[in-house]
Amino acid sequence: MQENSDKSAAPHLQGSLELASRNTGLAFQRTRLAAERTFMAMIRTALSLIGFGFTIFQFFRALEKSSLAEGSVRLAPARNFSVTLIVFGLVVLVLGMWNHFAIMRALKAERRELVAAGLLHGELPFQLSIPLLSGCALLVIGLVAVFALTMHQGPFH
Repeated sequence: MQENSDKSAAPHLQGSLELASRNTGLAFQRTRLAAERTFMAMIRTALSLIGFGFTIFQFFRALEKSSLAEGSVRLAPARNFSVTLIVFGLVVLVLGMWNHFAIMRALKAERRELVAAGLLHGELPFQLSIPLLSGCALLVIGLVAVFALTMHQGPFH
């Protein structure tokens, strides 16, 4: 009699384990997406700093060239402040990338452990991170802007 009740309980436990595994997998997806949103916020902050720095320089450069200022505007302090803002934006961006990579590595390692223990289904394929690609593009643009402002060369000068 006891053996019969154990056999009937097994499908219930199996279904419960399947549900727990599915919920854990979804929790991993939510955590990954939360990390992407956090990284996108860092990209927006970096973009704001880089854009603001570049805009300040362009404003003072246009003011210097206009007939309204006629020699009363010095461009060097504006350039220094602009470069500082752009570099600060790049630092925020690089720290955001580093943080994003660290979180993704930790999630992937934890997922591997749960898969090995049989608590989760197989590995998910590598998913391309659009915010990471955007961050890389912004990093290149920011480096070009710093080069253009400091060396008086390039597409932005």
